[in-house]
Amino acid sequence: MQDFSLYSERRTELCQEIRKKYKKDNGIILLCANVESDRIPFRQDSSFYYLTGLTEPGLFLTIDLESQKTRLFIPKYTIDRKQWMATGIFDFVCDEPSVAEIDELVELGDPIAGYTLHLYENMNHFAHLTAFLKTTVLQNKPVFTLLSEAAQQYVQQRTYITRFAAVVPSLAQSLEQQQLSSQASVKRKFTVTSPM
Repeated sequence: MQDFSLYSERRTELCQEIRKKYKKDNGIILLCANVESDRIPFRQDSSFYYLTGLTEPGLFLTIDLESQKTRLFIPKYTIDRKQWMATGIFDFVCDEPSVAEIDELVELGDPIAGYTLHLYENMNHFAHLTAFLKTTVLQNKPVFTLLSEAAQQYVQQRTYITRFAAVVPSLAQSLEQQQLSSQASVKRKFTVTSPM
């Protein structure tokens, strides 16, 4: 069984860096996994993998800066993914989230027809995540995110954020003020970039 304590330590380090850099004790961090493509073999976003150890597509992780509570938002498929895709350790995580040092599993939204989440799914498929983001923004808590430096992953993540901002008032403004950039090195340090 994989040891997930390293990923938890990395999330703690990220929270500490944000508190130090932004002088914020509250807010959330939103991390986006990559989605599958029909023509390109799936590769997880490096920041998402670095902070979670999970290789499953279509996931979203939120980390509360104050409590460091983690919520993993997972798509609910109408077809069992295990029939078609190798899901590996993820099956254990779904059965027992504490294995991956995840505090809570939450369905992403309405069930998705098939076994793959697509970038332009109906927003109802993201309803629980957008409701959580809306509550966070309404409480005047900042939202931080890491954007990939790889072009395809960057576009996917920006597309998600743009789509979420369309249904969550003030999300875009909150994210622009707290934009983070990740570096791909093994000894990763989290640095601030200028707003987009």
